[in-house]
Amino acid sequence: MYGGAFFIAYCFLFSIFISVCHGCPRGYYGSPCRACPASAYKDFYGYAKSCTTCPTNSGHPKSGRTTIYDCKCLNGYEGLPQNGKPCRIRRCVQLRAPSNSMGVCDNYYGAVCRMTCNEGYEALGSQERKCVSNARGMMWTGTMQYCRAIQCPKLAVQAGVSLHPPRCANGPVMADSICEYRCPSGYFLQDNPSSVSRILTCQADGTWKETVPTCRDTRAPTLKCPRKVQTNNLKGKATGIMPVWGVEVIDNSLHADPNAVFTVRSSHVTGDELPIGRTAIRVTATDKAGNMAECSFDAEVKDTEPPTISFCPGDIVQEDVRSKVRVAWQRPTCSDNSGLPPYYMANRRRWAYLAVPGSYLVQYEVGDGSGNVNMNCSFTITLKVKTCPRFPPPHNGALACTTHASTMCAVLCKTGTDFEFNPPWLYYCSNAQWQYYAYGPLHERKTPWPNCSGKAPRSWIKTSDFGNYYYYDGDAHDPSVQEAIKVKYHSLLRNSGLLPPTFCLINPKCTKDSISVSPGVIGNYSL
Repeated sequence: MYGGAFFIAYCFLFSIFISVCHGCPRGYYGSPCRACPASAYKDFYGYAKSCTTCPTNSGHPKSGRTTIYDCKCLNGYEGLPQNGKPCRIRRCVQLRAPSNSMGVCDNYYGAVCRMTCNEGYEALGSQERKCVSNARGMMWTGTMQYCRAIQCPKLAVQAGVSLHPPRCANGPVMADSICEYRCPSGYFLQDNPSSVSRILTCQADGTWKETVPTCRDTRAPTLKCPRKVQTNNLKGKATGIMPVWGVEVIDNSLHADPNAVFTVRSSHVTGDELPIGRTAIRVTATDKAGNMAECSFDAEVKDTEPPTISFCPGDIVQEDVRSKVRVAWQRPTCSDNSGLPPYYMANRRRWAYLAVPGSYLVQYEVGDGSGNVNMNCSFTITLKVKTCPRFPPPHNGALACTTHASTMCAVLCKTGTDFEFNPPWLYYCSNAQWQYYAYGPLHERKTPWPNCSGKAPRSWIKTSDFGNYYYYDGDAHDPSVQEAIKVKYHSLLRNSGLLPPTFCLINPKCTKDSISVSPGVIGNYSL
């Protein structure tokens, strides 16, 4: 290497003077020495006017090459130049001409194959293909060529439309074929409302003679509402909640297109509050084409809640001296969830005459217009005969009374005692006031009646002919003594002749058993 460099320098200096160079190293030629160009080489030391050119169809891209081994076959050629095998052109697989086509193709590297389809056919694939070489070997560019008979495209139709014969919709249709386009039930041609079908013809140029029509739905849906829906009112309210309900919708578009849609609208929906009573519910169903059907039904909110009673009169107890009285009371206070005033009914009228004495049940019925009834208001009217005040029986004595007609009483003293003042023969109750049956001024007409005392002065009664009826022996708390007092008092009423017959004699109810005896306190009594 260093010798070569020296030789170049020597040749260069020497040539300045004599313009002669005896030789160049390998890969160089001429004087002065120059590198061999691309696709050439020089494999010896010495002078050469030019480098050796690589064999035909071979070469290399670099300069200063020194051996034939640097020469390689060009792209699209094959061989071994260094071994004397020339570089020959490579070939692609021979292409076969497609059916129904014209054209001649070679298959050598760089050849271009062009194809023309016969009349009535159209070319598909690459119309021009070239034989090329790459890392995988020899191959044709583009895609396979073939000729296809000219056809009309399959008809794109809307859902539900039928085509006859079926191949019109399943694939391309040969020229001169006839297809019938028929709308589904309830549809008509958009551009001809009086027709439901059209004939389409495939032309020789692959186009349809007529335009594909559009079918328009002209039939309204069939809508079926429920007969009626019912619900109960909300507690304490005049409304109820619309229950779950549904309608049945049938539309011809569903048979034509499984994906068809329609819109259902209602004046009221589930969950709405409705007033008590019946509300008309209006429902519409509209298909995609705008055809509409309508139906209606009643939604009934039943009022199941009776009126409420916030006030009911209490029991009435009344005393009166009359045999009949009018009794009044305050009406119940009631309200109803409907917002309407409820009705009132009672088994007895206010201000009606009622007999005294007596006990009367007043039962109210409070109801609304829906037939709900509240019977939880009743009270009792008790009418009593107003009686005279019953004073305590006399001390050391007894009080004997009968009530077979009106109350009549007499006071009696225990033997050994006497009245503190002269009582009347008899006390009788009239119009709730004590009246006195007595003669003249000797009897003191006053109440309470007198007590009995051992210190009392001798009374006028004790000295009278009837004194025996007003005194008794023993303790009045003793039942046998009470029985003796009853006998005395009954005899006074019936047999003494002292009292009018109307008091007892002519009254069959005036018996000994109708007499009651009330004993007084026994003990010392100071006047």
